[in-house]
Amino acid sequence: MEFMKGQPLMDIRDEYEPDRDTCSESEIAEIFPLHYQVKKKTQLSESFQDSNTCVRLVADNKEANLAAASKKGEITLVNVDTATKMATFSAHTSEVTSLKFCPVNSNLLYSSSLDNTVKVWDLRSNNSEQSYQYTEEDCNSMEFTCLDVNSSGEFLCAGTSLLNEESAYLIFWDARNNKKTLGGYSESHSDDITHLKFHPSKRHILASGAMDNLINVYDIMKPSEADAFSHCIDFGTTPDYISWDRHSSHSSKLFAVNYPQQVQYWDIDGTKPIADLSAKRLCKAMKRQRPEQCHFISLNYDSDLNPMLMVSSNLSCESQQDACIRTITYNREKNRVKPHAVFELKGNKSVQVYDSVFLPTTEVFVTLESGCLRYWGSQGQKRSQQNSLNADNANSKKLKQ
Repeated sequence: MEFMKGQPLMDIRDEYEPDRDTCSESEIAEIFPLHYQVKKKTQLSESFQDSNTCVRLVADNKEANLAAASKKGEITLVNVDTATKMATFSAHTSEVTSLKFCPVNSNLLYSSSLDNTVKVWDLRSNNSEQSYQYTEEDCNSMEFTCLDVNSSGEFLCAGTSLLNEESAYLIFWDARNNKKTLGGYSESHSDDITHLKFHPSKRHILASGAMDNLINVYDIMKPSEADAFSHCIDFGTTPDYISWDRHSSHSSKLFAVNYPQQVQYWDIDGTKPIADLSAKRLCKAMKRQRPEQCHFISLNYDSDLNPMLMVSSNLSCESQQDACIRTITYNREKNRVKPHAVFELKGNKSVQVYDSVFLPTTEVFVTLESGCLRYWGSQGQKRSQQNSLNADNANSKKLKQ
């Protein structure tokens, strides 16, 4: 969206007409198979109270612990079962840019920051076990904008901001040998690195996104950066978030997101996206009227590895009149988006959702909001297969995208 020069964003936002449903409340209840309500809540510290200070929410592979980070450098650890805070500590002296639980050891949490450090935290002691920095010759230490750890827990990679207006770096360490720097890439991106994502099953494959609008793919086992570089996607705008498809039948595909309204699904061997999940398309699947008010929040996968997109409407409006949060599933084979769940906002005023995680074992969504985490459970069970089929047939014209 282009904004008129000299006019504040808030002024333009206030000119938007509030979004509304395209059908009745009873029809919404019939079209969306699941209804989620808040079951419990965890209050966070003052560092998370201010608007736009929340950064990221992550869960460990065992779905036992959550970690939330703020732009003020604070990290909070939360126990999922009890929804109680285990610890809150000042992890960094500047904004935390990324969090990641170790895939093979849920006691270890990695964090990156604009204070030029990557740190490893042991949840058993809440202490930093190792702090990583990287300094190029004749340069200051680098700001780390993102990180990831590969599926086997061997390799740690962090991305940097643009250095000396020339290059942005991908720095690699041996995660098992905390002091060993393996090397780095400096020729693949020409602007700040925005996101890194190792492949969920191919431990040596890495994707990187940057403000140069490119998504690059590497085989990091190759001897040089030139040899490692295997694919490049011109996303057309900054890829803020990348997620490899977790399903083994779609291992060459990934989702790329530019917040808050552009979501695309790519095969890395293709020259154009398989699917453009535009705001207009998501708005239609949500049964809403105004695409400019429909904002993507997060991507999660259910227990069958079906992609679920959480989308909001009217949360950007000051009054939040008729606001909603809903999830949409994406059918890869049919290239269709379909209603999945509605989230009950009555009694939850002034909601601002920054991120979410889905816990497949308990089918619970956890949302990171200003000042708190909310745990959403579905009311009742999914409709029976026959009822669902009947409803789908009755609404087939409405659901087809």
